[in-house]
Amino acid sequence: MCMKKIRQVSFFENFLMEIIFTDDSVGLYDMSSRLKTVRFYDLNDWEIFKKGYVKNEQVICWENGSELFLDEIILKL
Repeated sequence: MCMKKIRQVSFFENFLMEIIFTDDSVGLYDMSSRLKTVRFYDLNDWEIFKKGYVKNEQVICWENGSELFLDEIILKL
């Protein structure tokens, strides 16, 4: 069994993320509802949000310490 891993992420101003996985599948993840939570509230700032990056093919991270894990992403796709 091959587990999905994150290859690349792109950010859009409406707080959508296009996630490309190592198996070449693509998913769109809408962060807008999660930005209302304490955990992700700081990502409402576009300048912070657009600077996210992939770490270890398992996590999308931001400079402010926010992290979105692969299992959370897959549950919402």
